[in-house]
Amino acid sequence: MNILVTGGSGFIGSHFIEEILKRDDITRIYNIDSGTYAANKNLPFQNDTKYQRLNMDIIAPYFPDQKKYFESLNLDYVVHFAAESHVDNSIKGPKKFIETNINGTFNLLEIFKSVNIKKFIHVSTDEVFGSLSYKESEFNVDSPYRPNSPYAASK
Repeated sequence: MNILVTGGSGFIGSHFIEEILKRDDITRIYNIDSGTYAANKNLPFQNDTKYQRLNMDIIAPYFPDQKKYFESLNLDYVVHFAAESHVDNSIKGPKKFIETNINGTFNLLEIFKSVNIKKFIHVSTDEVFGSLSYKESEFNVDSPYRPNSPYAASK
């Protein structure tokens, strides 16, 4: 199985890759990451023969050869973690969050809608549900979206 992970150098994405590399059915893991402030520079799996990092930014404009390139990887799945994060950063500078989390996700969807993959999995955050008071019950799949920051709204 060949999997493309976006944001695989970030906290959650890197732990996902670390775990999935343990599976016997994994042939190749590709990690698209632009190496922002949130990227881990010392990944424990960076020398694994099944792993390859692709230094790309998801906000880069789409170009026609991308489809051919991604088709050549024979991908089964795309797992999309890449995002600007940290609520405080989104309040100070929301533009980058819109560019990466919204426009970057759109770019990926445009590319992969015509690439033969089994599934595109977009990973979000519990921040989309807003905040809970101590009197409220926990969030569940039926909870309404109530984002209260640019980060949460962009996810």
